[in-house]
Amino acid sequence: MTISLKISQKWDYYLFLLLPVLLLTIILAWKFYQFESREVGIPDNVLLKPGKLISKEFELIKTHTQLGVDILSGNDQYSLASQVCLHHHDRWDGEGYPTGLKGEEIPLIARIVSVIDVFDALISKRCYKKVWKIEKAIQEIELGSGSQFDPKVVDIFLSLHQQGRFNSIITLSND
Repeated sequence: MTISLKISQKWDYYLFLLLPVLLLTIILAWKFYQFESREVGIPDNVLLKPGKLISKEFELIKTHTQLGVDILSGNDQYSLASQVCLHHHDRWDGEGYPTGLKGEEIPLIARIVSVIDVFDALISKRCYKKVWKIEKAIQEIELGSGSQFDPKVVDIFLSLHQQGRFNSIITLSND
């Protein structure tokens, strides 16, 4: 067994132990971030549009990643949050925005938040869509494993869901 394999196994072990707590903390922090930043930088006529966005509007929406970074800049305490803001729409397969990073190039914290953000968006009412049933949202997350999302993060997310760890948070999200 090589040193890199031992490190990888240790990393998987620590990830397995810490990710549930980290995921729950991030979910709550992410909800707060969404609430606090909802009106910053994106005009309401775009942000609250009930129909499909045109290309120009979608490009404007995509600027929210950099707006978040700009809001958090100048304070080293927010460097982790800044990584989340910038990279939470980058995809595992490299097809995301704004940087086009892929796989493990994307900071782990952003890969975690990406799953949480999509799940939350699916199970929450939006001006442009109805609430999805939880099981349908879970299936969508599973479908994105390996393309949109980090497969390891999805596996842990699904395990936590199966254990009922998100029940109280999901209830809050649907209120």
